[in-house]
Amino acid sequence: MRTKSIAAAAALLLALAGCAESGGGTPAAPSDVSKDLTTEPVTLTLAYTDDPPTQALIDAFQAKHPNITIKGQQTPFSDYVKSIKLSMASSTPPDIAEYNPGAMRSLVPAGLIYDLAPYEKLYGWGDGFPASSLEVLRSNKEAKEYGTGGLYAVPGALSVLGVYYNKSLAKSPPPATLAEFEQQVAAVKKSGTTPFSLGGLQVGGFQLWNAFYNVLGDEGQYRDWVYGKPGATIETDGAKQAAQKIVDWAAAGYVPPSANATADSDAQANFTAGKSAYLITGNWAAAAIGEAMGDNVGFFLLPQVAAGDAAVASGASVAYSISSKTKHPNEAAAFLDFMRSPEAAKVQFDTGFMPVNNDAAITATGLRADIAGEFKKVVDADGIVPFPDFASPNMIDRLTAGVQGLLSKQTTPRSSSRRCRSRGRNTMADLRTAPRTVARPERTVIRPGRTAARRTRRRLVALAYIAPAAAVYLAFAIWPAIHTVWLSFLHWDGILPATWAGLDNYADVFTDPTLGPALWHAIVLILFFAVIPCGFGLLMTALLQGGVRGMTAYRVIFFLPQVLPLVAVGITWRWLYNEDGLVNHGLRAVGLDGVTRAWLGDYDFALVALGLIGTWAMSGLCMVLFLAGVQKVDVSLYEAVALDGGGPVRKFFTVTLPALRGEITIASVITTIAALASFDLVFVTTNGGPANQTTVPGLLVYRLAFNESDIGRASALAVVLTLVVIVFVTAIRLVTREKA
Repeated sequence: MRTKSIAAAAALLLALAGCAESGGGTPAAPSDVSKDLTTEPVTLTLAYTDDPPTQALIDAFQAKHPNITIKGQQTPFSDYVKSIKLSMASSTPPDIAEYNPGAMRSLVPAGLIYDLAPYEKLYGWGDGFPASSLEVLRSNKEAKEYGTGGLYAVPGALSVLGVYYNKSLAKSPPPATLAEFEQQVAAVKKSGTTPFSLGGLQVGGFQLWNAFYNVLGDEGQYRDWVYGKPGATIETDGAKQAAQKIVDWAAAGYVPPSANATADSDAQANFTAGKSAYLITGNWAAAAIGEAMGDNVGFFLLPQVAAGDAAVASGASVAYSISSKTKHPNEAAAFLDFMRSPEAAKVQFDTGFMPVNNDAAITATGLRADIAGEFKKVVDADGIVPFPDFASPNMIDRLTAGVQGLLSKQTTPRSSSRRCRSRGRNTMADLRTAPRTVARPERTVIRPGRTAARRTRRRLVALAYIAPAAAVYLAFAIWPAIHTVWLSFLHWDGILPATWAGLDNYADVFTDPTLGPALWHAIVLILFFAVIPCGFGLLMTALLQGGVRGMTAYRVIFFLPQVLPLVAVGITWRWLYNEDGLVNHGLRAVGLDGVTRAWLGDYDFALVALGLIGTWAMSGLCMVLFLAGVQKVDVSLYEAVALDGGGPVRKFFTVTLPALRGEITIASVITTIAALASFDLVFVTTNGGPANQTTVPGLLVYRLAFNESDIGRASALAVVLTLVVIVFVTAIRLVTREKA
């Protein structure tokens, strides 16, 4: 069965994580640093997630140093943070790894990557790279404060956040001030075009807030907050003004009402298709946008409040660190130094990024010329600031949920949710007229010749048969569960040595304000995953049990959702629920235009829309279970009811329903667990949005373990979720058990 407890899955993952080696606990620095490279053949490994530009940079470096081979190991971004920590802590880590602030919070204190200060001095990197690009890659030895301390990576390509504009729709040159830009946006709206495409489902929403903060807030306060300076806070006037600007633009219709249900890729596709005039994102999208729009697209930084103010924009770098366990640190450092070379500059620019050497001679026209000019402007002003995810590993999730609340005019969860209550009724009729047949068990005669040795031998044979399955179950179910309980009493990030936490993690779980709403959402999903599918399954059983032609085809069709991966199901339904999807097309076809909406991005309907996907997926399972159960019912019972004058309805309630008590229990347990432990379906459709309206406990476990690297709290929440599942399953069994 696909319906597995998220607690068991988390237990397995956490147990595997527990096998990783811990680092030494102190920052590491190379000792024998030199520019003299070996002439012998050398092979380095490089773990990365961003491509372009990584593979092209590898190729260019190998062309310059033919004796050095670099083998790339690419991992999708969604898995990179958790995988790179385990890889770097292993006995055979990659020699070079793409830098990620979330991972470095563990790898730097553990001494698993080098402090590159000796190489910085040797190569003169302070003069060869923009100061702002190196500043963000420095941290103290605890990796809790950035912008100071050791240098743990070197940038390999640079990016900046700005505004792409459709020249034929905007009909105006780049504005000089924010007020002028707002006038242009209003003019686009007045012309009948939605000004902005926005991917509020993913990072597009927080990037909009980030861009506003860059021009409305204090740069120093922002840097202090992102870098983790003591006493720094996000509760600033600039942050509030940025949030208010989003509210104002949403109210004015500058962003589409479906923003919260739109992925970043869809927002970009809408922009390139001419459905909007503006798109805020980074220059990493330049290659795709330029190819789609040609000369009809331009780029500018979101303008400052006053003309002439120094440019400020968020940016990031594809940066690389060196493992402290590498056997070839000087060769790895040579690859990092190569990033400022003319050869690397060409690769960086050709792949849509900006060269780390701002003085590199590059030739560009059109969109890329716009980006180069704007980038030089902000670099010359030393105005590149990091993205907010440097503040904490879960900051993107928090900001995304916050912006979704602003866009939906709901900055906080609703004070009261519509409660979905279900009442189950099991009726056992007294069939007085039906002949009752009681099967008498056969009496087993114990022969005196059977000895104790014989019985022992049979027991041993039985144990031998179940031993392989029992061993697998103990190794991959029982032991991970026990280990998860143990981890719940520890403070551990998956890399550094764990410390005793006692009940602190459980206290944090029960005082976390996000747990209550998440648990309530899971309970609401029981209505859609369990109650409605069981009711539908019983209804279809009543209609089909009489013998319908094509019964096998019906079973296959209704059971089909069970054999489809839930990830594929979620992606398909996200398309169906899209503003231009099949669901809304169907509603418009019958004259219900006013009902259409971006269902998964709507604050009030997202949870219901998600639940209906569960109804579609689980109904077939329930129907097949019930149809199988009906086959065991004695036909004479139906005949007895017919002789007593009973019709189909009475047959169902007096014979079929009582006979399906066991199947109803099984279906209820499976579907209830699927609702309470739901994760994959939520993750691929809404990721908990909009504004945490579809967040469930399983998603919180994932975020704590893999986004925040808080294994102890994730384990505690997994244990609590497991106990909740046990309580519900026990309640179901008590309600549906046959009374003596």
